Amino acid sequence: MISLVAGLGAGCAAPEPVSVAKSTQPELDLEYPGDFSDTRLALMPEGGRLAVGDSIANFRAYLPKPRRAYDSSDVPPGFGKTFVSRGWTDTAVSASVISLEDRIVLAMTTEEGVEDNAVQSAIDRYSGYFGYPDETIGQGKFRYAFWRDGGSVLMIGNAFEPEGSQSLSIVVGHPKAMTALSMTPGAVRRSFESAIQRLDEAEKKNETLSTPAERTDK
Repeated sequence: MISLVAGLGAGCAAPEPVSVAKSTQPELDLEYPGDFSDTRLALMPEGGRLAVGDSIANFRAYLPKPRRAYDSSDVPPGFGKTFVSRGWTDTAVSASVISLEDRIVLAMTTEEGVEDNAVQSAIDRYSGYFGYPDETIGQGKFRYAFWRDGGSVLMIGNAFEPEGSQSLSIVVGHPKAMTALSMTPGAVRRSFESAIQRLDEAEKKNETLSTPAERTDK
């Protein structure tokens, strides 16, 4: 499961700062509608659109909970009591939203066990909606894309589990919320080196375990 609290850091080979806001950070302070601006960016589930400032009812309408999914309601550290988190997790897909006064502050979907081309395919699809990303960051197997306007930030990125499986996350959020969760280009860049090192170590370990030991009783 990858929820808003786990962020993109659920896989041990994922960039560390993207995982969750540190508890030592100042509590996020937002007011609706004063701190919200119009935005062209949105999460684009099939047949719907979820943007910062939209009613929470849109989340329930466009990302309905599957019958066998279970609820999640963890509010990330650094978000005060005025914020509410809702979401669900199915076998390989999860969706979560943070709201303030029933208005979307941040929405996120994660799909686990995706193919290698899933991240680039998602970037291409969203480029069709909003134009090319303002910033693309790629190193090794990791790839992230960011779109920005005055009202929100859209991020697409991937993470890897130790055994090599890959997950894809798409997040749209208020700029202050994205910063609080370290979902920013700067945070991603700072984390790449250690993330790739952990991924390389995991791959070498898997290769060692899959190679039969040389016999010594000849």
